[in-house]
Amino acid sequence: MMKLRNDHHTIQSEINELFRMLQEGFNVLHEQSDKIQYSITEESKVIASQIAGDVVNDMVQQTVLDRLREQGIVLQQFPGPSSSLTDEEWAQNQLYDIIVNSSREQIAAAILKDHDKHENEDVEAKEKKKKKNKKMGEEGKEEINRERESNKEMEMDKHDEARRDPGRPL
Repeated sequence: MMKLRNDHHTIQSEINELFRMLQEGFNVLHEQSDKIQYSITEESKVIASQIAGDVVNDMVQQTVLDRLREQGIVLQQFPGPSSSLTDEEWAQNQLYDIIVNSSREQIAAAILKDHDKHENEDVEAKEKKKKKNKKMGEEGKEEINRERESNKEMEMDKHDEARRDPGRPL
């Protein structure tokens, strides 16, 4: 009966060890999945941000030009190198660049500020998730340590019982 109990305990220990290794493997896969998900999310954010930036820039440019037209100012941008433009065309290009670029910079600063706010929120959420996973891993290790202690006690009991039974071979 003692041998059967010891065999059962040994098998149970091996199964627990396999489950521990399986849990470690799962944790590694989960971390990799999180990293991949984070990468995809970040790339998506960058692409969405670029698209949004382009749309906003176009809207800002159009709004600025519309408001200037309402004031009776028709602002154009002339193509070609500066040396081939007349003084009036060159001055209008300079004015156009100053007005549109300053508007774009203001919008870009507002977008960047909002992006930083959301990025800080994402970092906090990631930290909470890491702490949760770490806690789960520590609980699993504690369970394995308890199991090992129990196995050691069983081994000691087995040796004690073997000493008491003189007819039993060692």
